[in-house]
Amino acid sequence: MTFEEESIKFLEDHIDSSFAHIMGDQLMDSLEWLEQPEYRPFAYMCDHDEKPSNLICLFPPFIPTKGWKTGRSVESYKNSLDKNEKPCIINYEYSKSGDYSK
Repeated sequence: MTFEEESIKFLEDHIDSSFAHIMGDQLMDSLEWLEQPEYRPFAYMCDHDEKPSNLICLFPPFIPTKGWKTGRSVESYKNSLDKNEKPCIINYEYSKSGDYSK
């Protein structure tokens, strides 16, 4: 499996399982990748009528088995990640204001 195929499968699996409840109610407006220090996708969401939402879906780190650009072994990288890290949803409206109490 190529790097691209593996990353697409990773996204599809998390869209169908980790974010099924969000993806059923909203659409992905755009998807971007953080590349440092790990590959990590995040998605800006919108309503079905394409009005922007205040939600951002932060996917867990993607650890490819091929195409590793840093030369670091995949096993070494896997061992350095927090094993309890889970996907999360960010309410963008609150994160912009800096008020996380809501």
